[in-house]
Amino acid sequence: ESDTATRVQSRLRQRAAKGERRRVLHMLFDSIPQKVRFTAEPVAEGGSVSGTVEVAGSRWLFRKAPAPHALAAENVFDKGMWDSRYAIYVTPDEDVRIRFETRHVRAKLLFLALGGVVVAAVAAVAVMAVLRNAG
Repeated sequence: ESDTATRVQSRLRQRAAKGERRRVLHMLFDSIPQKVRFTAEPVAEGGSVSGTVEVAGSRWLFRKAPAPHALAAENVFDKGMWDSRYAIYVTPDEDVRIRFETRHVRAKLLFLALGGVVVAAVAAVAVMAVLRNAG
């Protein structure tokens, strides 16, 4: 397994100790709207999941007040387009494993259209270069 794959896996699966405030996600200058999903499961067999999740961020230069939430087995948070700095902190009441699922982009149509424009622009430049060399 490559070093990059190992680093990605370590970010997707983390461990948070009882009472420890741990940053489990940090994004800077990512303006893609998305749903951030992660699960929490107790390390100890028969344990339970409880604690606090704190979503912190800023809208461009303006810091937003941190939003506290209860830690659950399944957690879903929306990250908007204007959230240029975004972090999630977990403080569990018991040791837990945190596993991130893929982040789901909410504006797929926008990004598909943007990709289409880029492909069309590249194709137009290529055609113009061929026509210029032919003439």
